[in-house]
Amino acid sequence: MPIRLRIQLQLDVVVLDPGAVTGLAADQLRAADIDWSQEEDDRETAAAELSVDLRNAVAGLADPHRMFEGVPGLETAGGRIWAEFTE
Repeated sequence: MPIRLRIQLQLDVVVLDPGAVTGLAADQLRAADIDWSQEEDDRETAAAELSVDLRNAVAGLADPHRMFEGVPGLETAGGRIWAEFTE
């Protein structure tokens, strides 16, 4: 019988190159397997919006499914990731 656990994590990051971060997030969004006919925006509009939104770009790059990649007997069932500006 599977056992569910919740991992709680707070991770502070320092963004040294905002353009590189937002650019990568926009590139990954463009490459994602998304059915854009079901979305409010099209691929380029969504990528353009993400490329100027550092907070959402960082949150979008965080991938909970890769956190335990390669760990036998464990799979990620889901997660919620957000980013907040700090001082």
